[in-house]
Amino acid sequence: MIFRVENIEKTVSAMKEKGGEFPGGKYWDSLLTKGEGYVCKGNLYRRRIMSMIKINGLNVVGIYATDLEAAVAFYCGKLGFEKGVAMPPGVLLNAKGANLTLYVEGGREPRQGAGVKFPHAALCFNAEEGVKAALEKLEKADVKIIMKYGDFNGKFAGFQFEDPSGNVLQFAGKP
Repeated sequence: MIFRVENIEKTVSAMKEKGGEFPGGKYWDSLLTKGEGYVCKGNLYRRRIMSMIKINGLNVVGIYATDLEAAVAFYCGKLGFEKGVAMPPGVLLNAKGANLTLYVEGGREPRQGAGVKFPHAALCFNAEEGVKAALEKLEKADVKIIMKYGDFNGKFAGFQFEDPSGNVLQFAGKP
């Protein structure tokens, strides 16, 4: 059981004065996280601490490919990434003009059942020129489109496609 408190110092002092008692029983610990106070029963916070992690960004996206050279050619040649630092058995690729880095690792075999596309997590890109323009460029480059273009009230659009290893990718955003 975790209680959020406004003034952790005052609450901890009150707990010490009462011999460690707090609503619900004895032996409570305190936990401080970036100015927010929590009072936790025993070691319970160790099991619940993961829910208190505050993600503040995306670092690197890992992409597993069967053929590293084909994957690098696809991401650089068709999606505009630039080859960065080699990190065997893979390489870092950086998006031009965006704060996005991919780690592409080769030599991976497809998993059984990889043909099933849903449920899945897909890497979703924005396109500066719009989703429709990105679709047209990828179609001209013979990229396999697996979910056709959808436009939602002229405000949001998207489509899905595959890389050479069958990883599902998508563009979504302004039409």
